[in-house]
Amino acid sequence: EGEASGGEGSEGEITAVQLLAARRDRLAHDKLRIGALCSSLLESPEKKLKNLYPILYLMEERLKDDTLNLCSVRKLATLSACEVFRDILPEYSIRHQDYSNVKLKKDTLALYKYEKELLEFYKRYLQRLEKSATLLRQKKGDTRKLEDATLSLSLVSLRCMCSMLVSRPHFNYATNIAQSVVPFLACRDQRARDIVTESCTQVFAEDNKGDITLTIVRLINQLVKRRGERLHPSALDCLLTLKIRDVDMDAETDIKHKKRQDEKHKKRIVNLSKKEKKRAKKLKEVERELMETQAQESEAARRKQLTEVTRTVFHIYFRLLKTAPGSKLLAAALNGLAKFTHVINLEYYSDLVGILRQLLVSESVGAREKL
Repeated sequence: EGEASGGEGSEGEITAVQLLAARRDRLAHDKLRIGALCSSLLESPEKKLKNLYPILYLMEERLKDDTLNLCSVRKLATLSACEVFRDILPEYSIRHQDYSNVKLKKDTLALYKYEKELLEFYKRYLQRLEKSATLLRQKKGDTRKLEDATLSLSLVSLRCMCSMLVSRPHFNYATNIAQSVVPFLACRDQRARDIVTESCTQVFAEDNKGDITLTIVRLINQLVKRRGERLHPSALDCLLTLKIRDVDMDAETDIKHKKRQDEKHKKRIVNLSKKEKKRAKKLKEVERELMETQAQESEAARRKQLTEVTRTVFHIYFRLLKTAPGSKLLAAALNGLAKFTHVINLEYYSDLVGILRQLLVSESVGAREKL
């Protein structure tokens, strides 16, 4: 009997070893396959774009035979696809146009088809990332604990979404990515919050146009509205890195006023000056001033986005001062105001002073915040 039981144990042990060996072999096989597909694709994206089919397929939870895919394989496919897209996606946004009734040159048609297919693959990739990452955002009352492998894959998916946002902030679906990742600032998992904070910080630092920065700040504003006091204070950390040190919120109004004054001055000179030489000299001088004003106006247009970002940030901080004086978010709001208070225009000052006065006498505010 002892020998029989020993034989059964030995047989069970061999089976476990075989399973581990099979898993290892499968992982090695898929690793080589993904590597070969990516390498071939990067060498000739236009010809080998369809290599993305099997790569995206290996991101799926279940394979065609309904067996579970290995988490390690899914993670590898996810990261590999991210590197591929970072390499082959253009910097410009691809426009959706219908050329079915338009006769195009052969090269132009080939480029159009390639970009259309590339965009479709990218969309599918982002959808898979979002599906995987969403597991991190458990609903209220959901106390289920994710398996380590699933949790790791979800974090990788979130990191890849953020990576694409940082590397292609002006490409198609950048706004969609921002809409997907910003809510993770309210995630219970600090690692998820840190990933998003880091990416937002990088976007803010590198964004020269201001469009995606404004989008992200508005999304954070919406998050603050929805979550209120339940939001973790670290969700606001990225706002402190915004480039709004030199914003003059009154400058835009001043420039417009000056332009109107210059134009009035020009009309008055044309109508009132009698001597031709004197009039020409004055006109030339006023036109020069007008051109300078227009140059300032152009600069103001470029800074308009940043000004709107600043206003939205102050709305966030003011809302927290009014609605969450007893929460940990108060310190975050006060830190933000302390950093950016020098760019607040006059319309905000009286309101700010009034709120701060109320906070000083409030019993719900801690001694540290009052200081």
